[in-house]
Amino acid sequence: MPSTAAFQSGNAFRAFIRASGQERTRPRPPLAQARPPLAKALPRQFGRRVARFAHAKRNLAVKAVAIGLISLAAVGLLAQFPVAAPVREAPPPPPAPVWLEIAKPVRVYDLPAPSLAHEKLDYAARRHATGGGREDLLTFGEFAGKRPFLRLSVYRHGAEKVGAAKVGAEKAADPPFFVDMARRAAPLGLSLDHMQLEQTQVTRFGDLETAALTLSEKNLARENCRGFRLVRAEPGLTLAGLACAAGSEPLSAQDMACLVDRLDLLNAGADRPLRDFFGGVKARRMGACGEIARRR
Repeated sequence: MPSTAAFQSGNAFRAFIRASGQERTRPRPPLAQARPPLAKALPRQFGRRVARFAHAKRNLAVKAVAIGLISLAAVGLLAQFPVAAPVREAPPPPPAPVWLEIAKPVRVYDLPAPSLAHEKLDYAARRHATGGGREDLLTFGEFAGKRPFLRLSVYRHGAEKVGAAKVGAEKAADPPFFVDMARRAAPLGLSLDHMQLEQTQVTRFGDLETAALTLSEKNLARENCRGFRLVRAEPGLTLAGLACAAGSEPLSAQDMACLVDRLDLLNAGADRPLRDFFGGVKARRMGACGEIARRR
């Protein structure tokens, strides 16, 4: 800037000042072209697509919220109504029992054995539901302890019924000897631990199958026991059971045969074939077993 001495008069100085002010207020040309706004730079179609996308998303959100509210309302409405339980078929009725217990059975048999004379007798009987056969159960003594024990089953076969008619004998089971003895021990709470080979002994009723057994009940095991079975097709009779000797004395096959041989008939009622059978074998008493001491 020139000094004030360079001007010839005040008017020249004032003219210089005005010229300087006009030069400063004059707008400067831009260094570079300014960028246009985003709305002008982008095509119009892009904006429309963005607007439609935002509108669609907004509708989906509203629809989702509406569906959720409707679902909650439906659940609350359904909860007010009781739900019917599914229909279930009634379970089938239990099968009819094969055996019917006789409340106060009349004693049909007796076993007057000297070794059992002082043992308590428990006498029970039951009737076959279809064939009418009868099984008498004679239990002498108790398994626990060291005294004699006997469980004798006398099964008089009946006949299967079809309406009012009888056709054939009852289908009496004939399982293997070991299986038969195990089944007879189970109702008494006994288990069959060991069995030797069975033998055949002659009695006045016929051939008797018998085998030495080891029976146990909880912590008690008795090794001097025997199982036995005798089946007669005529008149239809099965003698079977379990026996144990007193203390540790052995119970031989001959002892078992003599014990069964002492079975006696007390009351046959109207069963004439049974009465005739016992009457016919009465004279066949085994001499090796000694005289029968009738139980009093």
